[in-house]
Amino acid sequence: MDESQEHPTTDEAREERMTRLTDELDHEAAETGAPVELRPTGNVEVDAVLDTLAELADRPVDEHVAVFDGAHEALRRTLSDAGRPADG
Repeated sequence: MDESQEHPTTDEAREERMTRLTDELDHEAAETGAPVELRPTGNVEVDAVLDTLAELADRPVDEHVAVFDGAHEALRRTLSDAGRPADG
């Protein structure tokens, strides 16, 4: 095993945590049979994604993949910008 596999980068660690959290939420929703409550995080970008996901029930199922893809991209962008100084 090479060293890069032994010590994940910060981005890899974030991605792993995000995947674990998503799996936990999916499991919780499956167990209860009800949607998981999406609470505000205080981060404007993340909260905008949560608002979009909260509206999924009102959208046709064939639009869900595009919404999830957009949410995933927005969250990845937010994570990659985390810790960087704001422009201005």
